[in-house]
Amino acid sequence: MDKVNAGSVLVNESGNTLKEIVISVKKVSEIIAEIAQASSEQSSGMGQISAGVMNIDAMTQQNASMVEEISSATSNMAEQARAMADSLRFFKLSGSNA
Repeated sequence: MDKVNAGSVLVNESGNTLKEIVISVKKVSEIIAEIAQASSEQSSGMGQISAGVMNIDAMTQQNASMVEEISSATSNMAEQARAMADSLRFFKLSGSNA
């Protein structure tokens, strides 16, 4: 009878151990699901960051183009101002020493 009781105790201990294993496996599964969710959120966030960087790059290129246009327009206006000053030298205003 002692062997039967000892076997019964071992079977009960094995059952308890298996229950603990099942609980641990469920916890691991939950942790893996949380990691997968976090990875998905990070991926979405990276996509948004990438889109933002692309928008900034497009704006930077547009600004560079505008700077070139403004620089060209400024040069043209400076040349026109010089030409106008040269043209006005022909005329003498009364009371001026020029």
